[in-house]
Amino acid sequence: MSHTPGPWHLDCDYSVMNKNGTDIAFLPCVEDGYEGAEKFKIVEANARLIAAAPELLDALIELADHVNKLEGDKKCSAVWMRAKALIKKAKGEYT
Repeated sequence: MSHTPGPWHLDCDYSVMNKNGTDIAFLPCVEDGYEGAEKFKIVEANARLIAAAPELLDALIELADHVNKLEGDKKCSAVWMRAKALIKKAKGEYT
């Protein structure tokens, strides 16, 4: 299954929406353990991260393709293996 196509953006009420204005996620403005403006900063940061997810995934896939062309599957560092695993996780291709 594929995700809703990006780009996504953050709306003024902490909704994450796609380019057609369809809601992707809504983050309530309640964060336990934080008070006042600090809790809104955290909720906003979470919403920005969610909104960036499709573009982050696309960039990671492009980077993986680029490195594979340069080095094939010989690149086995821990960071590289983690990146490949996260691409699979994001695409629902669990191993």
